[in-house]
Amino acid sequence: MVPDHGKLSLSVPATFGISTQTLAEPPSVILQIRPATGNAFAAKITVVWLDSSNPNRATPGAIRTITQNAGMARLDTAVEKTITIQDMNGPQTVAAYFVLTDRNPKPGEFKYLTQGTYSAGELMGAFMILSNDPNAPEVSQTLRMLKAATYSRAGRTANPSGPK
Repeated sequence: MVPDHGKLSLSVPATFGISTQTLAEPPSVILQIRPATGNAFAAKITVVWLDSSNPNRATPGAIRTITQNAGMARLDTAVEKTITIQDMNGPQTVAAYFVLTDRNPKPGEFKYLTQGTYSAGELMGAFMILSNDPNAPEVSQTLRMLKAATYSRAGRTANPSGPK
């Protein structure tokens, strides 16, 4: 729940442990997700309310640009030389993400990064999934969870094309 600005509903798998931190300013929620047991992955999802005075921030093009810029900033430590952006749109979400491999992970650090940007209704956010296996089921589960996310506020559902 983003204070005074609605709710992003996620279907979190039972095998995931989740903790939340709510911030009043800016209105947002930070979700930390890990396996209920073990250390197979770590994910962080940030959910922020979109100020309705700037609805263009959540367009598919803006989402892609934000994601591209985030990926370009990480190339200096990645095995990959370029960013490949993947689109991921659900019934109420517009999202884009990339996957990079850490060129030199330190002991105890994860090797693979899946990072992206999404919007749902009046909410926008970023996500980061860390793992040691690019095909880990937890990565695809987290992506499916975000793709299927729904936004609600005061009994209404969001328009998937952007904020109302």
